[in-house]
Amino acid sequence: MAYFLSFRFPTLLCLSLAWLLSGCCANEVCPPCQDDEADAVNISFSQAFSTAELDTIIITRAPKRFSATNKPESVTLIRTAARARDNIQLNNTTPFGQIGTSKLNAYRYEVQYLVQRPRSKPVPTTALLIDSVQLDGSFEGKKCCTCYTNNQKTAFTKYASRNGTALDSVAVIDLKQRPTIEVVK
Repeated sequence: MAYFLSFRFPTLLCLSLAWLLSGCCANEVCPPCQDDEADAVNISFSQAFSTAELDTIIITRAPKRFSATNKPESVTLIRTAARARDNIQLNNTTPFGQIGTSKLNAYRYEVQYLVQRPRSKPVPTTALLIDSVQLDGSFEGKKCCTCYTNNQKTAFTKYASRNGTALDSVAVIDLKQRPTIEVVK
């Protein structure tokens, strides 16, 4: 019995200390982090696009490093006339799911809209190609309140020509200075 009692005290002491120390973070009120928004790239379309052109947007992402097992993914965004002018957000988890630890900067993105010609089916037309995104971030804060902060975000883009036949205009956009990429027609 003496052995059993001597074992209880150290166990009880360790459990009490663990409980007290775990309460340190539980009692601290942290400001809300916007980690999921830190790396986001917003895309808007100029007023030159009609609402009908913006009701269906097709976004394709392809890994920058190709292998036999990966392939491009595509998302079609169907938008109402009331929401056609809303920004489109590309993020680590939006509109595509995150694969492993890959972030936004592991992919190329192609943004297309549908052009309706008389007496024919709508044709997907490329408006923007995001060739790469450079991200640099860090975790900032103290103790239990640590948030991810983006320090540098740059997009390397190509815009479609005026007649829509080729990608000819290249732009490097510092998204910390100008947070939205505007697609012009």
